[in-house]
Amino acid sequence: MLHPSSVIAPIIALAVVHGAGVPIARAESAGDGSASAPSAAAEASSPKRDGFELLANAGYAASTASVGNVELKPYGATLGLDVGYVFRFGFRVGLSVGYGFGRTVSQRREPSFGDPYDYTIDTSSLNLATSLGYDVPLYFLVLRYTVGLGATFMRWDIDGALPEAVFGQIPAQSPSAGFLVAPGLTLLWPHGAFECGVGFDYFVQANWVIPPGFLGKLVIGVKL
Repeated sequence: MLHPSSVIAPIIALAVVHGAGVPIARAESAGDGSASAPSAAAEASSPKRDGFELLANAGYAASTASVGNVELKPYGATLGLDVGYVFRFGFRVGLSVGYGFGRTVSQRREPSFGDPYDYTIDTSSLNLATSLGYDVPLYFLVLRYTVGLGATFMRWDIDGALPEAVFGQIPAQSPSAGFLVAPGLTLLWPHGAFECGVGFDYFVQANWVIPPGFLGKLVIGVKL
């Protein structure tokens, strides 16, 4: 006949082992969950390499040369918008538009014959371009090389003189238009879908009436 203690002892031992194993398993599963949480958060905050991008910018641009003896300021305070797509390997293609409010400049002209006279010329500009770029990761930043190919439309209004007297020859009617090449460099700080940074562009103009210019800008946007 079996003694009661010989049956109860194995049951108690099995219960102890089973009870000890449950907390251990739960602790391991809880540890796995806590370990995966930081990795998920880090993945969510990491910058997205590819996707559609919408960037707005505001800045100031200055003319870097005069047109003959005429000083033109068609850039000044500027606002812009850039929509594009960034591929996973870093290449970017987009469309950009920028408006320069320009400013009015008072000037004095002393002709070879006749009396000197004063006049004012007010100018502003609109840039439309296809933007090509390449992104280079730089630690937690992104360095973007760009070149814009498009057109500039410069509106001008002269008060106190005739256009042919100011420019030396009659330019196209306002606005004057010309081909634009705009190399640039932008340093971006991406944080998840959010981006911000600073950039610089140089405007090379094909139309002799439109002066070249240099733009410094602040950039903010999202990548979807």
